[in-house]
Amino acid sequence: MAKKLDKVEVVVVGAGWSGGIAAAELTKEGYEVVSLEKGKDRKLEDFIGSKDELRYYIRGEMMEDLQISTFTSRNTLEDEALPVRSTENRWIGDGVGGSVVHWNGFTYRWLLRILKFTPTLWINMVKTRFPII
Repeated sequence: MAKKLDKVEVVVVGAGWSGGIAAAELTKEGYEVVSLEKGKDRKLEDFIGSKDELRYYIRGEMMEDLQISTFTSRNTLEDEALPVRSTENRWIGDGVGGSVVHWNGFTYRWLLRILKFTPTLWINMVKTRFPII
């Protein structure tokens, strides 16, 4: 059931990077702000020690379920805006925190031994592709 809230001066839709920063800055300026976010709030336990590829990558638990709700897309202004029902071209995050949460939960962490090789590999690649340097 819908919950009726008190009126405020500003409503920010989405509490990810952009919405969260906008809400914080407006609050600092003295505005009454409410942020709206769909999806569930995640707990620390959802991330710590949990690189569950089946849960997050294959089943897309942190992504919007496009069979339940979706957005529309079109290539030009003249095209009809049609609902997107596939994650083939993009993944839209779902839940409190927006893309900050789902991309940080999805991004793999580099091993220290790989990071130690990176400067040498980068320099060799640059010299190979750009022999002037």
